Amino acid sequence: MLFATATACSASDPLPLWKLTDPGGNGSAVHVLATVALSQTERLRFDPAVMAAFEASGRLVLPNSAVLSKQNALIGWKAHLAEGDNLANWLTPELFSAYVEAVGRAGLPSTHADVTAPWFAATRVRVADLKRTGFAPEREFEVYFAHLARERGEPKQILPLEESATSYDRSVALSREIQSQVMQRALIDSERARIDLPRAMQAWRRGDAVALDDVLRATDHAHPELLASRRLTIERENARLADGLEKLLAEPGVHQDFLLADARNLLGEAGVFALLRERGLQLTPVERRGGYATPYPAPPLPETETSRQHGRVLLVGIDGATLRIIRPLLETGRLPWLAAIARAGTSGNLRSHQPIYSPRIWNSIATGKAPENHGVEGFTFEDEAGKQRLYLSVHRKAHALWNIVSAAGKKVAVVNWWNTYPPEVVNGVMISDHAKPTRLAELRNLTGAETLDEGTRVFPAHWHPRAVGVFANRLGIPGLDDPFLGNLGFAEWMKKEELSKRFRDDAATARIALEVEAELRPDLMMVFLPGIDRVSHRLWGSVETPERYAKPLDMSPLQREAGRDALHAYYAYSDALIGLLSASYGEDDLVVVVSDHGFEAGSHLGDLTGVHASEAALDGILFARGPGIGPGSDTGTPSVNDVAPTILAWLGLPLGKDMDGRVASFLEPPQSVTTIATYDTVEIERLEVAPSGSEEEILDQLRALGYID
Repeated sequence: MLFATATACSASDPLPLWKLTDPGGNGSAVHVLATVALSQTERLRFDPAVMAAFEASGRLVLPNSAVLSKQNALIGWKAHLAEGDNLANWLTPELFSAYVEAVGRAGLPSTHADVTAPWFAATRVRVADLKRTGFAPEREFEVYFAHLARERGEPKQILPLEESATSYDRSVALSREIQSQVMQRALIDSERARIDLPRAMQAWRRGDAVALDDVLRATDHAHPELLASRRLTIERENARLADGLEKLLAEPGVHQDFLLADARNLLGEAGVFALLRERGLQLTPVERRGGYATPYPAPPLPETETSRQHGRVLLVGIDGATLRIIRPLLETGRLPWLAAIARAGTSGNLRSHQPIYSPRIWNSIATGKAPENHGVEGFTFEDEAGKQRLYLSVHRKAHALWNIVSAAGKKVAVVNWWNTYPPEVVNGVMISDHAKPTRLAELRNLTGAETLDEGTRVFPAHWHPRAVGVFANRLGIPGLDDPFLGNLGFAEWMKKEELSKRFRDDAATARIALEVEAELRPDLMMVFLPGIDRVSHRLWGSVETPERYAKPLDMSPLQREAGRDALHAYYAYSDALIGLLSASYGEDDLVVVVSDHGFEAGSHLGDLTGVHASEAALDGILFARGPGIGPGSDTGTPSVNDVAPTILAWLGLPLGKDMDGRVASFLEPPQSVTTIATYDTVEIERLEVAPSGSEEEILDQLRALGYID
């Protein structure tokens, strides 16, 4: 959605549409539409309030004439360095090397890459990285509205506040030091784009200007040594833009104008809004009306490699999530992303299987078949020698969603799904559930070995070092804090450090999924986040009354409160990860969030206070939105077997007659559902079975949670 609700904002500057007036003036007004880089699938959807403001305006105002100029190619030559000079002379060896690497990563041609000035080269990398990450540059807003202004019955005047040649000249005049900082800032921003852009979109949609400014200023906060370049570029742009707006209002006669401006110029202490208020001008947020208004055909924007003729699917698995916790958190506004999915589509329970063992259930979700028909019956089995062995992908005898969708010629991405080791050969990427190399990292640190005997845990091979690196580093996500670190009320047996590991694991899973999404833009993305299950096993007793336990828990009121707050915070954290993962999925796409079971009171292994064994924990969750799902529609009584058939029907692919599931009642498929006898006639191609190096760690985790002896 391209217009956030002003009344839902949590900051002083709701976004993105504002009305600028002069209380002492003649009644003229300028509507200011704040823009951010946006998902290309959403770039042409606007609230009617935006289009009404555009219609009422006499002129379309742009910050400069770049999208209008017929001399852009000529102006671009201003960016070329003098003959005999090259970019390496302007940058440190380290910075130049980073630039060359960024050019290659962005897929840009290297021709003349070293003979353009740093400010121009930086812009080139930033725009290319935006598109590669699946977002459209700010300028595409301007292209769209300029097209509307020209093509309407009575063309609007298009007024640039500045000629692009003038802004180019200023950039050319920047010192070497400042241009070098501009380059450094662009490379940092590009590196952060996969995380920061979705967060920026989230803040923009909900109208939270403070959060948006924090994201846009993240590089400044982390690198104060680069602030000089901001003052000489962005902040000077802000002053010129404020001057231009003040002059527009001062023009004789009553008139209305419509201005597009980058949010990074509008926000902050030195932003245009702050400057205009200092000058006594008034800014009023315009509330959205609801719905979409796109009264004109889309302009002929250039096609990109991320354009799609059809919608895409995101399936997020949240292990152990239950409506018992979710419903009260929805009511208090702590789960905005699940709430948004529920409003736009449906939400409810998802019936699971007994016995409630996660691997068998997640394989049913992926295949549409009951455990006895897909072959994965539990966590482990006993081999001929009496040893416990993990179920692997080779033990699944049914085709999963990723096999079926790949065979249909569509791209797929699977991240951390149960029993995906050894990885399968797909039309896309599979990051298996053995890709977390915690144990391998410990052995490398201990022995100093460069490599260890291990099976390939990722397909295709070139994704292996990237995925393993992300999981090994276990970095958090900026702006999402560990709910366990600052919690001082934990009982010792709650094992706070272990819970923090689950936080970092989910963050790593989300980070690698975002990287795959950015590069592949798959037709089907499946991501599995196990953190809620792991945390609930330890903290569930915090949300139960003491009498639910045969033996009273060793838990004071303060510790109970600390545990409950941390569990709720982890649900909110998981909701934020859902927001990040779904940020590039538009209204034409299908987003589904499911879990495999709930939780109930129960003691196990001394310090586990939550279990899932009886009918009380049999229901998981289902949240879904997308075309064919009416807002607020009833979920009916779907089963875990129904998820795969429902997604296949939405994609227009046949269902296997041997599937145990059906198309969920809440979905109206885009066309009549067809069937085939079975998909399981072709052998599934997998990489070689070999010890992954993660088996013992996984077995230890299962023992710690009481899943196996």
